[in-house]
Amino acid sequence: HEDGVALYKQALANHRIHLNSYGETASLINLGAVYNLMGRKEQSAECYQKALTVASKHGRVAQQIVLLNNLGQLASGQPEKAAALYQEALELEKGSPQTLTRNILLTNLAEAWLSMG
Repeated sequence: HEDGVALYKQALANHRIHLNSYGETASLINLGAVYNLMGRKEQSAECYQKALTVASKHGRVAQQIVLLNNLGQLASGQPEKAAALYQEALELEKGSPQTLTRNILLTNLAEAWLSMG
């Protein structure tokens, strides 16, 4: 996995040099996913949070929804935090024709609420 981390970091640097915010966001998402697979949850969350900042700045709602969902999944041990992230994603998702995304978010939110007891 370390090779993947190195390549995503290289891609991230290139996207930043060329002011490609979409590529920067995608690289941060991918890097966060690799860190998550490696069990490095804090680094994963940092990447997702940075990507969320960039996506929000540029009004990329679809990426924001994915990132809020990813952050919610990382916060599974903190059900209140996870639920808040899923609810924020659901607010952004309102009016979207993608019912699959909404169903995933609703399922994740329900699981967070069940974890609260």
